[in-house]
Amino acid sequence: MRRFVIEKLSFPETAYDSIDDAIAAPEAAGRRALSEATTQTIRGSLIQDFRWNDRRVEIDLASGQTLTIFLRDGSTCWSLEQGELSLATTVQDRELAEVVFSQDLKERWDRARLASDRIGRPIQKIFAGEALLFVYVEGVPILLFSWLQRKDPEGELLHWSETE
Repeated sequence: MRRFVIEKLSFPETAYDSIDDAIAAPEAAGRRALSEATTQTIRGSLIQDFRWNDRRVEIDLASGQTLTIFLRDGSTCWSLEQGELSLATTVQDRELAEVVFSQDLKERWDRARLASDRIGRPIQKIFAGEALLFVYVEGVPILLFSWLQRKDPEGELLHWSETE
C-alpha cells in the first residue's frame, strides 16, 4: 500500500461572513463562471473511463470529450478537450493508498473504487471555489478535488475524495 504523508493542507479558500459573501467573492468569480460554462457543455454526458496519476485525473466522456483535472499554483484546475488523452498510469496508481493528514487523522484512499463507482453515470455539474473543485455525478457522492503538499520530495498531490 502506498503511503502519502501530508505536510500542508492547501485550501487557500478565504473565510467569509456568509455563504452569500462567499458566492459573490471576486476571487472565485472567474473560476465559478468557467465551471458553469463547462457544466453547460458536459451536463448529462456519461463517464466512460478514468485515468490518473498523483497530479492529474482524466475523465473520458461519452460525448467524445475528456475532462482533465490537474494542479497549478496550489489550486485544482481543469480543462475540457475533444478526444481521449493518453495519460500514462502505472499499476501502482490503482493500489490502495493511505493518506496521513496527522497522527490522529488517516484515510484509506481507494482511487480505483472512486472511479469505478462513477463509470456509466452522467455528470451533473462541476463547481469551482477559489482553489477546490467539486464534480457532481448522478447517484453517487460529490467528488472533491484538492491540492495537498506532501512531506516527501514528490511535493504536490491531487487528492480526490467523496464529500457531501
